[in-house]
Amino acid sequence: MKKINHSRLAISLTRTVVCTCLLASCNLYEFTPFDIDFEEDEKNIHQKNKMLLSDFSPKNDSIQFIFLTDNQNSFDELDDVVKDISARDDIPFAILGGDITEFGLPEEYRVGLEFFKKMRIPFFSTIGNHDLLGTGIDAFEEMYGPLNDSFTLDSVKFIFYNTNSREFQYDFSVPDIVWLENELQENDSVKASIIFSHVGIKPTDNSIDLRLFPKLDSIISNTPNVLANIHGHGHETEITFPYTNKDIPSIQIDDVIDKNYSIFTISSNLELTWEIIEVE
Repeated sequence: MKKINHSRLAISLTRTVVCTCLLASCNLYEFTPFDIDFEEDEKNIHQKNKMLLSDFSPKNDSIQFIFLTDNQNSFDELDDVVKDISARDDIPFAILGGDITEFGLPEEYRVGLEFFKKMRIPFFSTIGNHDLLGTGIDAFEEMYGPLNDSFTLDSVKFIFYNTNSREFQYDFSVPDIVWLENELQENDSVKASIIFSHVGIKPTDNSIDLRLFPKLDSIISNTPNVLANIHGHGHETEITFPYTNKDIPSIQIDDVIDKNYSIFTISSNLELTWEIIEVE
């Protein structure tokens, strides 16, 4: 059973509710926990962190990054993982695999951001199914950026892809096939690509619209040097090869709830390797 610690969020929300009741009694204004009121330093995280990586230079001709996922509201475990990451000085940036909240509440986004900033490195996030609840879409877009996003670092394209079809009622809009196809078009400045998502792009999880999988498979399998789909959601580590191109893995990483994160390395010859870090 997953251990979820709601203490810090509960204190914050309780304070909010008390203040709301006092103000409401005077008919000053109406407030809900779904209101989004981020400070400037809590907005546009992706754009700001892309700028921080603009002078990136690969170490030993390789790119390394951290991947962590599914912290939801396990703040004690997240704190331990963040402390372990912040003690390192060898990894230049991190990627979050989604479910950075439990209920999509703005206050959850805010509390999570406080932790992620303590890693002391730039970070980027995919959106998880829990993050979409309530006003979560608007909160994510304001705090982080578009649900589908990308940047290129030393000729490797990092793609963040919304695959949460279920939360969009399987209306064929998610995942966005045309957007991915455009992102993976051949480009002389891009030698390889990695697709990050919350729900894995594979035919065994109906959280993604399985009617779209054949087209996704075709796009991914026929694009040169797609290194992997790296994702969370499954709460355990699992490596599969679900695509027609059997050289491309689907890499599912265990969750922060179990105090895990991963370090990925892309070598100069575009070989992708990784290790799982278990925090004591």
